[in-house]
Amino acid sequence: MSVDILEELIETNKIDQEEACKHLWVMVIIHALQEANEAIIQSQNKEQTIAREMAYFRSRDFQLVCALADIYIDLNLIEEKLRLGKKWGTSKAECHEELSQATLLD
Repeated sequence: MSVDILEELIETNKIDQEEACKHLWVMVIIHALQEANEAIIQSQNKEQTIAREMAYFRSRDFQLVCALADIYIDLNLIEEKLRLGKKWGTSKAECHEELSQATLLD
């Protein structure tokens, strides 16, 4: 195998790994959004639960996850959907699509 082919394979693998990592972090975001929605639905004190969930979404930890996923999510959109009880898709695929349409970084 020539050095050029080997270098090309290594570079392709790096790109694939980077995209796989971004996809993993997007799935973490989707899971967090879906868990927050479920917690609010099951809560006896919705305002308190919304405040607790939004504290996480405003945290540095969540912002880091968004940076690793290479997306930006408007916190107002998150809070609006949580308050209205709107789900982030009925499946992870739908949720991923919803996030992709509105929030990918350029």
